[in-house]
Amino acid sequence: MLPRSHTEQYEDFLKSIRNLQKILSQPQPDLVSLKAGFQQSQWVYGQQITTLTSENLDVDVASRWQSVQTEILRAWRLLQTEIVFLQASRSSSTSVARLAAAQERLQKLIDYCELMLSS
Repeated sequence: MLPRSHTEQYEDFLKSIRNLQKILSQPQPDLVSLKAGFQQSQWVYGQQITTLTSENLDVDVASRWQSVQTEILRAWRLLQTEIVFLQASRSSSTSVARLAAAQERLQKLIDYCELMLSS
C-alpha cells in the first residue's frame, strides 16, 4: 500500500488529467483552455509525481510502484507530443486523429493513476 503522501499526489494528478480529459472531450476543444489545462497538469506532474521516490515503500510494493511510475512517465511524454501536434494541426482530419490519440494517452494515464491509488 502506498503512503498517504504518495496517494495525495496521485489524486491531485488524477484530478488535473481528468480536467484535461473534459476539455479534450468537447466536440471542438478550445485551444486556449487546452493549453491552460495542459499547463496545470504539467505543473502537477513536475512538482508532485516526478518528485516521488520509493524510499518509504515496502520492497514488494516498491518494485511494482517503479514499474507503473515508468509507464506513467512514458505515457506522459507521449501525451505531451500529441498535445503539441494537436495544437499545430492545420487540417480537420489531422486534428481528429491527434485528438483521438491524445484522449487515448490520457485514458492510459488515468488507468495508471487509478492502479496506483488502488494499491
